[in-house]
Amino acid sequence: TPIKPLLERLEFTAGKSNWGYQLRFGLFPISAADFALIARAMGAKLASTSP
Repeated sequence: TPIKPLLERLEFTAGKSNWGYQLRFGLFPISAADFALIARAMGAKLASTSP
């Protein structure tokens, strides 16, 4: 999925002009909220974690 439409909504990119720098080093942790936002943008259906 394109990242540009998500840049201001993702915690690891919002308000950061050099957000791509951390991608140069491989894997890095992201928040559950960012994970869900990216997954929804990709059209993924996430399983509910509530009972």
